[in-house]
Order: sequence, then structure tokens, then C-alpha cells
Amino acid sequence: MGDDLMNNLESLQRTPHRLRALFLLCGGVAFAATSLLLAGCRCRHSGSYGFDNGNENRDSSGTVRISKMGGDIDVEDAPDGAALNTMGGTIRLKNDGSFATVKTMGGNIDIGKADGPIDATTMGGNIRILAAGDSVHSTTMGGNLSVRLVPSAAKARHIDLSTMGGTVELIVPKGFPMEIDVELAYTRDSGHKPSIDEPFGLTHTESSDWDYSHGSPRKYLYAKGKTGTGENHVTIHGIGGDVTIVQE
Repeated sequence: MGDDLMNNLESLQRTPHRLRALFLLCGGVAFAATSLLLAGCRCRHSGSYGFDNGNENRDSSGTVRISKMGGDIDVEDAPDGAALNTMGGTIRLKNDGSFATVKTMGGNIDIGKADGPIDATTMGGNIRILAAGDSVHSTTMGGNLSVRLVPSAAKARHIDLSTMGGTVELIVPKGFPMEIDVELAYTRDSGHKPSIDEPFGLTHTESSDWDYSHGSPRKYLYAKGKTGTGENHVTIHGIGGDVTIVQE
């Protein structure tokens, strides 16, 4: 019985050391996993990003890929496309020859010339695209949108512009064939009734009743129509800000 008691005491004395070793091992594994997560893996498809040191990187296809936890991104030239992402800062892309996927959680987006499709999103800033030669998907939660389309060989382009609290300006080439659908909401307590200005003679309508399904009561302005063959599709959604479509 004395031997059993001594064995039990020795076992209890060893247990804290074993637990301490186990905790240290688990802590080391957790630290290594966290470090790998923060270092990130540079993903090779648009729309999914790992976080690196913010330097310009080009993958095997030549695509410029930059992902940052915060700060501005400036890219002069991306002939094979760009995937740019920052958690807080302005993104500037001067020249893009393929596609551009651009996302910031809090800053402006400025794109110069882009030959391929553009996907630009900011949670709190303005978006300006000076020369878009293909489809454009552009969304801001709290800023203005200005997009200029230029003639190109691209067919059936889709232009989708959306802002939750700013103005929208769309500039199109003369004779640009398109089907247009504009929806512009305004709330009863905003004190401002926005407008839709366009030179194409679209059909303008307005909802008669207040919509209470989105919190603040709101009404909607609509403008719909087609120019030429209507092969390109333009959709604009806005809340509270004016929409202007200009033909060069």
C-alpha cells in the first residue's frame, strides 16, 4: 500500500509538468498558425487575396497582385491585369491592359485607362474611371461615381453602377448602343429630391407611394429606354444623389 501511495504522489508531481509541456506545444502551434495566416498565401485567382507586405507582385500570368492590411496602392502599368486590395487606403491604377479587380474598405479608387473589364468596390470613397473599354461593375457605399466609356471592339458590355450616398456620372461615346435602366431612391426626410438627367429621351416615372420596407420611407425615380440596337446594358442604382448621363 505504501508503494502505491508513493507512485500516486510521483504521478501527481509529474502531471503539472506534462500539462505545462502540452500547453507550450499547443501555444507554439497556434503561434505558428497565426503567423502563417498573417503572412498569407498569394492567391492566383481574382476575388481572393492573401495579405503580403504590399509590394508589387506578378504571378506566372503577369497579373499584378497587391494586398495590404492598410495604406494606399499605386500601380503605373498592368498590361496583363491587376488584382488590388487594401483594408484602408486609396487605390490608383494608371493603365491596365487586361482586367482590373480593385477593392478598398475605406478610400478612393482612381483608374486611368483600362482595356479589359473592371470590378471596382469601395466601402467609403469616390470612384473615378477615366477610360473604360469593356464592362464595368462599380460600387461605393458612400461616395460619388464617375465613369467614362470609350469606343472599343468589346461586344455586349455590361455597365453596372451603384452608390448608396453619392452622385453618378456616366459618359458614353456618341452613338453608343445601349439598353438603360436607372433606379434612384430618395428618403422622405432627406430634404432633397434628386434628378436623372440624360439626353436620350428615356421614359421617366416615379413611384406614387412611400416604401416603408427599408427603414426610412422612400420613393423611387426610374428612367428606362434603349438607344440604337441596345446591345450594351447599363444599370444604375443610387440613393439620394443625382444621376447624369452624358454623350460625348
